[in-house]
Amino acid sequence: ELTEVTAISRVTAAAAVIGQLRGLGCLVALDDFGVRGSSYGYVRELPVDLLKIDASFIRNMTTDAVAFAMVEAMHKIALATGIRTVATGADDEATLSALSLVKVDFAQGAAIGAELSLADALQDCAAGHDAELQRPEPRLASTTT
Repeated sequence: ELTEVTAISRVTAAAAVIGQLRGLGCLVALDDFGVRGSSYGYVRELPVDLLKIDASFIRNMTTDAVAFAMVEAMHKIALATGIRTVATGADDEATLSALSLVKVDFAQGAAIGAELSLADALQDCAAGHDAELQRPEPRLASTTT
């Protein structure tokens, strides 16, 4: 993971490091996307595999139409550039349902599973489990009037 702030402060150097990491077979995620009023132009310049949408947008998307629209826009931009999205802060069922509507690729948060220590995460990885990234199950949103 490379934070957006770090990446955009030195785009050329960040792109080179990302290229080297990908050459080694690593997946690279751009973390905290959207926090600093990001420019979508950087998504084109940085050859990342994953765009991690910041939890500050995810946590409000069920109660704030603008936050929902912003998450949707970030996902659509990522989709158009071939980058998969990770929604951080998916902490409840309502949020998972909203993420399913947007069709975000992966979710991370309390609704998926509890945080793991590094030792436990490494043990899960060694066992072939991907403890952090999970695809939200498709769900229909219910409406009440």
